[in-house]
Amino acid sequence: MNPLVHTLLPAAVLLSVLPAASQSSNPFAEQVLRYPQEKLHVHTDKDTYVAGDTIWLRARCVDAASHRPVAASRYVYAELRDESGALVRRIKILRRDSLYAGYLPVPTDAPDGDYTFSAYTRFMRNQGADYFFRKPLRIAAYRGAAGEVPKPRPRPATGDFAVTFHPEGGYLVPGRSCRVAFKALTDAGRSTAVEAVLRDDQGTTLDTVRTRRAGMGSFRMVPEAGRTYHAVCRTPSGAEKRFDLPVPNAAACVLQLAERDGFIAVNVLTAGSLPARLRLVVHCRGNRCYDGGWEPGLLFRSSDLPAGVVQWLLLDAAGNALSERLLFNEGAEGVHVSLRAENPSPRRRERADFSVRLTDGAGNPLRGEFSVSVTDRNAVPDLVSGDIRTTLLLTSDLRGYVECPGSYFRSDDPEARAALDELMLTQGWRRYDVPALLRGEYAEPEYALEAGQQISGRIVRAGLVNTRKQLGKYRMAMIVPRYGYLAEAPVRADGCFDLDGFDFPDSTAFVLRPQATTGRMRNAFVKVDPETFPENGIPAHYPAAGAGDAEALFRTALAYVGYMGSADLRNVLIDPVEVRAKREIPRTLEERKAVYSWNAERIADTGVHTILDCIERMPGIRRRENVFLYQGRAVFFMCDGVLYDDLEESLPAFSAPPAIDRNRTVKRINMAGPGVPDTDSDLGSEPGSDTNASDTHLAQAVAAPIGQYSDLPPFVNLPLEWVDRIDILDRFSGRFLSGRDNGIIAVTLKSYEEISALDTGESIDVGIVSPLGYQTPAEFYSPAYETPESRDSHTPDFRTTLYWNPCIRTDADGRAAFGFRTSDAPADFRIDIEGLTLDGQPVVHAE
Repeated sequence: MNPLVHTLLPAAVLLSVLPAASQSSNPFAEQVLRYPQEKLHVHTDKDTYVAGDTIWLRARCVDAASHRPVAASRYVYAELRDESGALVRRIKILRRDSLYAGYLPVPTDAPDGDYTFSAYTRFMRNQGADYFFRKPLRIAAYRGAAGEVPKPRPRPATGDFAVTFHPEGGYLVPGRSCRVAFKALTDAGRSTAVEAVLRDDQGTTLDTVRTRRAGMGSFRMVPEAGRTYHAVCRTPSGAEKRFDLPVPNAAACVLQLAERDGFIAVNVLTAGSLPARLRLVVHCRGNRCYDGGWEPGLLFRSSDLPAGVVQWLLLDAAGNALSERLLFNEGAEGVHVSLRAENPSPRRRERADFSVRLTDGAGNPLRGEFSVSVTDRNAVPDLVSGDIRTTLLLTSDLRGYVECPGSYFRSDDPEARAALDELMLTQGWRRYDVPALLRGEYAEPEYALEAGQQISGRIVRAGLVNTRKQLGKYRMAMIVPRYGYLAEAPVRADGCFDLDGFDFPDSTAFVLRPQATTGRMRNAFVKVDPETFPENGIPAHYPAAGAGDAEALFRTALAYVGYMGSADLRNVLIDPVEVRAKREIPRTLEERKAVYSWNAERIADTGVHTILDCIERMPGIRRRENVFLYQGRAVFFMCDGVLYDDLEESLPAFSAPPAIDRNRTVKRINMAGPGVPDTDSDLGSEPGSDTNASDTHLAQAVAAPIGQYSDLPPFVNLPLEWVDRIDILDRFSGRFLSGRDNGIIAVTLKSYEEISALDTGESIDVGIVSPLGYQTPAEFYSPAYETPESRDSHTPDFRTTLYWNPCIRTDADGRAAFGFRTSDAPADFRIDIEGLTLDGQPVVHAE
């Protein structure tokens, strides 16, 4: 054993966590400083769902090098795709209190099949889709055409396939014993078992080998110089193809690693003499572990290396990479999770309480947080997608999709370690170009951290003359009518503009109008840049192994849903009904309290073309200059529940949006100085802020006379075709909504979908867009059964997910607790815990 290695290793690992100023000689630290990277893991409540169910999820974003939790990106994007890679649903999760938690409803008409759930941040697009979080989900259709429980579709038989061969260290060295890994995939991207017969160019059979797991296997051979080799591979379905092995390279220098008794031996194979001054670089996630000369007999102690994928690089004197090898290191003992049931045998609809404690290997308490999922073991198959440990330590550092990553960590599987090493030989680590950074050539990110929503585009003048002149004199005004938000941005000389620094929920409509320094820009088209999302079609196939056992569980789950008449989260599925009559029911508070109303049809009959002209024709409304009067008093304006107040004594600007169901608490905005919303509220926030704002309720206003408006609200300039209705409220209703004895003119706009359908062409002088907004939060539903009547009710309760909590934090003693009510099914549930300690250690427990 070389004592130099054991002297340098602890110091080198320590060096990687020192301040950047002390790491000027460490190119790895410089690269991480210039281009830090994120990893993402998503814990879902289960891996199998029924159409109409809801996927509850908690995303954890960590620094790729240290695995410490970070919340620099403002949003996490989550996608559900079907077997063909087509997008089924996409959501955008806003960071709240440094947490990313949300839900993804499964469409009620989703067909039976394997789906892929993926998640990423905008900053992760720099690495490419290979490094996005990805996991397989199985979704069963709710019912067939005749109402019967459908049978899952059979897996397609193996069609065309390909086998690739990967010599250890990258090359076959003639005259030396070389290890070769191989991997077999179908044309659909699924792994397949193969039997391979190895032959040389003279037809001599050398060996017959078989895959071990997930289409991978390995063998040893001693190639000869000047000879070529091939393999005839056959799948279980009988398909047979020939594949060539790499040609032996007499000039190659190849790294070989051997693990034994807690040590890793490093050897270099070559057909001739070794080059002088060979350099060995060892790192884990960009943390430099060793950088020095290679010499025969070099040994490393496994416990001195971090846990995870370790990259070993052999370089020549000029810094050129000669050979590469990946090795998975188990590292030191991780976090211990102790789970204790306070009520070991809960009965039907009875409270089940649990206590949790996190400790290290020495029994010391650990601070951290975790999410918990409790599912009915009789209705939900066991997880197949791995956990946060497999994500952070394994799959997030390998390109492409890793099938059944949890199987490589099973202590009761004697072949798990050998299969894991074959995975290291066939899939590469490419987060950074290590040889390039060792030469001082550092990678830079293309996409910046996302700090808020953005809308960009350009304006184009209509006509043939002077279409591009003086565009820089204009500004782009943005209005969000539903929430009363106003913003503007300069227009550059080329007509382009960028609006940012705001947050709004999904389905929010943004109205864009170019304005000149005096008046409004005439005869201009607003062209908004379309949203772009990464290509993300890499499938994460649900493994065929074990699927047969899952079919009975699927049938049980489907029977539960059919008995309840709804899916897991009260997404009710009903048969079609014929509606023969329509009853008009007031949808909003303004509509219910209106003394006079015009709907869209009545507005169209007036023959006017502007909102102001329409208001002027309504009964009882009088206009004097820039003031509208009703019952002898100036009126307030309201648009989609937002009250516009132009007085200097007005209330503070609101800080949260109205309720989504439109039965909303009235909000108000000061037209004399519209405030920018507070961004970690449900409306928006300053980048980096993590303070949630609660809904602003109607406050008491100081009565004051209203004279000339300082300015009319911006929504009065919107096209009249966008208006769904206009309501007039008298001063008594106005007192209820505004606190003052003044009437209100309330304008309700059509939905974004209705407005978009009005014109197929471009609209002049105005643009409307509804980019993907953040998801409105919701809580997991679980019945409380607090009264004897509710516990004894005959309403069936067959929840497949009994409990979901996205965030539970431990105290200083490492302790936490949670509880829930059982369902009508026998108390046989599975509890899955996933999280992180404050220093980035994975927290995993399942029972």
